[in-house]
Amino acid sequence: MPSETKPAAAPDTTLRLCAHCHKGPEKGAQLRRCAGCAITTSVMYCSKECQRAAWPTHKTFCRLDNEHRPMEDRLNQEVQCFGYQTSASFSKAFEEYQSAHQWALDRAGFAQILLKSGTQMEVVRHQPPREMLVFFFHAQPTGRSQYNPATTFKLARQGFRSIDEYARAHKENAAAVASLLKSCADIHAAELEKNDPYYLGLVPTLYVVEGVSLQISSILPISGRAQADSPLDDADRAALSDFIRLCTNSMNHGLPLRVNNPRLRFYPVPGRFVRRAKGNWVWEPLFDSWEDYYRGRASCGRLQVLEGQTTGFFPLKLMSIMAAFWSVEGSSESP
Repeated sequence: MPSETKPAAAPDTTLRLCAHCHKGPEKGAQLRRCAGCAITTSVMYCSKECQRAAWPTHKTFCRLDNEHRPMEDRLNQEVQCFGYQTSASFSKAFEEYQSAHQWALDRAGFAQILLKSGTQMEVVRHQPPREMLVFFFHAQPTGRSQYNPATTFKLARQGFRSIDEYARAHKENAAAVASLLKSCADIHAAELEKNDPYYLGLVPTLYVVEGVSLQISSILPISGRAQADSPLDDADRAALSDFIRLCTNSMNHGLPLRVNNPRLRFYPVPGRFVRRAKGNWVWEPLFDSWEDYYRGRASCGRLQVLEGQTTGFFPLKLMSIMAAFWSVEGSSESP
């Protein structure tokens, strides 16, 4: 999860983003794939610098892909049930889905960390990590003609899982966990060398698509500073749960949350991906600000992202609560 200490340069409406800096390519440039991957062929970078910076995290899974090339035939059969010809095209679709919903995935993870271990965030600080954050998805059967990168999957559930438990679940997992923990140690050491006062630790994250034998992992350094020292009360937990529900609804209804104003990194607006010239998908906001929505100046009607809320808080209120927990000195903002 990226640090919240630096403002974004500009809102990004492109679909495919660099796997390291999460930015789109510069005008006239293209993202480049990792040439070493076998099955997960859709990892892309905007520059050699980003690819080198991401290597400590990516090398584990890149090498695992090459070691497990015989799995590809089985994966191809599994993904064909969902309308994909090959595991490579399936992996590309999932990477694009992740990219479309990056804000919601990251911030739902933030909220899960708080719910798991409160403002002390022991689950992040403990190194080597004892638990990983796991997101479970359902693939939506689709043909290429109906393809929309924001709607190809749905988030079923999410939460923390013991790394030891995961390692014992299948014999193949043990080697993967060993490599994962080695990469965690390398990245943690590199982060400590930066002397960033806001670096808290890191959390391994696993993305699982149910019914398919392909899991995607990442290691996410966490920076920030919880501003409250007291334990979370019931009201805090209810608000965080509603925030996670907001993020989940945005993903499951194909309404990606993205930052429309670079000065307001904690306050995204929902939008849709539309196909432009040459088949490119571009994110378009449903409205410019939440104020426009609540004053009736938006033409989108009632948003499905608001379903199931228990606190009655508007999205801006939920986002403000998250901002209060994660903002660092000098980075306060309000919509």
